[in-house]
Amino acid sequence: MEARRTEFDARGVAVGGKSLPFYAGAMHYWRVEPARWAACLRAMHGLGFTIVETYVPWREHEPEAGRYVWTGRHDLRRFVEAAGAAGLAVVLRPGPHCNAELTAFGMPDHVIGEPACQARTARGTPVWMPSPPRAWPVPSYASTAFHDRVRGWYAQVAAQIAPLLAPDGPIVAIGVDNEAQMFFRLGAFDHDYHPDAVAWFREGGHTDAPKAWSPDDAARCAAWVQFKDIYLARALGAFGAILDDAGLGGIARFHNLPPGHHGLYDLPAIQRAIGGPVGIDAYTPRDGLRELRRRGLALAGSASPIPLVLEAGCGFFPWFPPLGPGDPTLERDQLLTLLAAGARGFNLYMAVERERWYGAAISSAGTVESSAAWIKTLIAALDDVDWTSLRRAGLPPAGLASPAGVALVDMRADARFGIA
Repeated sequence: MEARRTEFDARGVAVGGKSLPFYAGAMHYWRVEPARWAACLRAMHGLGFTIVETYVPWREHEPEAGRYVWTGRHDLRRFVEAAGAAGLAVVLRPGPHCNAELTAFGMPDHVIGEPACQARTARGTPVWMPSPPRAWPVPSYASTAFHDRVRGWYAQVAAQIAPLLAPDGPIVAIGVDNEAQMFFRLGAFDHDYHPDAVAWFREGGHTDAPKAWSPDDAARCAAWVQFKDIYLARALGAFGAILDDAGLGGIARFHNLPPGHHGLYDLPAIQRAIGGPVGIDAYTPRDGLRELRRRGLALAGSASPIPLVLEAGCGFFPWFPPLGPGDPTLERDQLLTLLAAGARGFNLYMAVERERWYGAAISSAGTVESSAAWIKTLIAALDDVDWTSLRRAGLPPAGLASPAGVALVDMRADARFGIA
């Protein structure tokens, strides 16, 4: 096994015997002119961020099968070096799925267009994701053909970043995929019926996967919907193993879950599969902050070794109306809600302006927006009280039962397992 270069601990990312607080901000290098990278990164450092986080989108770097682009706006090495020069550590998220408001969530057409890579519905048809600017067929996370394509992609990324891994370079952590939730299609018998997915299901001692609810076959139907948790954890574990094979096994890793009720996911199973913490994403209107607090408490009680908010919305994507028009403190209050509930690290998304987004903290010219002045004040206050050393009173250590014997009854089984 490859020696550990970095790993998550209860205070952040452990690098060279010291813990780096996970106070990150997102900047997408390929969406900013390289001449402006340094100014944007300096502005981030000036606000108190310790880390710059970015996707490494497969679609951008391999637009055609076998043709890779690593120059100009796509010069990942140069960006990482610029971040290090600005005093920032780097977190990379190479997918395969990024979203980031990219076409096909950042996956290349030559991959998702391959039938052997595509997820299948109960009718045997492709599973379409209707996201702007056009719908696209989602991949099967069980497909061996898709895993082979991911293997080739991760190898290319590893070749670019190998000299820049901590402790010798700025890269301290790598994200395993993004917001794994069956691509937001949650019907119990919607997908994935790819032959490789059905083979995984059969390994549990089952026959063919049911394609509709039947009261006469209730046990197998229930096993199928529960299998979706197994499917996601196994797939993410496989992606993690591919990272290992590419030479990236010694770097801390994590996964981020999408917004939604905490009962929608088997967070501990994913943590075991990837060998790192699973955090949450949050884009919350003010009337949702009470429910967000519950999500934060669930995160603090389940995430190990550190509860992370891996996307705390700073701005929003343009497909939907603003979450809080005329509410200049909403983003601050969203993050404060999660910190008060027990989160010990965060990633503000987006820190730096880009296309297909509005409301970032820093312009693409490196100017801090007046609406983002709270960030510097908050991070300075967190440093003053040594925030990452503190623990919320009454919370047991991660993985241990509450000493008071409190149990949570999840009433959202319909949302988690689909509506039969």
